[in-house]
Amino acid sequence: MRLIQDGTGVAAGLGYVAVFGLVAARLARKSRGTGDRSTLVTAVSAVGRRPLSSYLTHSLIFSPLLAAWGLGLGGAMGSAGMAAFAVGVWLVTVLGAYALERHGRDGPAEKLLRRWVYGATARRPAATAPTPSAKAPLRPGSGEWGGRYRPPPGQHRPQPRRDRARRRGLATDPGREKP
Repeated sequence: MRLIQDGTGVAAGLGYVAVFGLVAARLARKSRGTGDRSTLVTAVSAVGRRPLSSYLTHSLIFSPLLAAWGLGLGGAMGSAGMAAFAVGVWLVTVLGAYALERHGRDGPAEKLLRRWVYGATARRPAATAPTPSAKAPLRPGSGEWGGRYRPPPGQHRPQPRRDRARRRGLATDPGREKP
């Protein structure tokens, strides 16, 4: 019986991951056309930007309420009550992260960790330059880059085949002969 439970648990877990992936892809596809994200996507991604604070918030809420050394509600709740409690705690965490996101603030645990690692003057890293939108053409010579292809720092600019062949002294046109 244990083998069946383990096998179905893994399959159900993969199913949940697939469902969440499909939902995320659909939400991303909907927001791609307009350029702005929905509130739901922004709220959930705010949790992803503050993972340590979210994790610690869950621990600080669950432990004293559910453990035997605290209120011991874990032994008194059934499966449905426990699931509802977990969803409620997750929603509280999402709302808190969303409030921090709206005010442009880091999570308290991330801020504290950054201060410990980088010192008292550590600030949040600057936002990177915006990437071209999904509708912008990405070929060299057009788009948001001002008509020139600019490779990322540290990478050389790929040369078109014609220029490489010309540098080597090879003919690029069928009618042109090698010098």
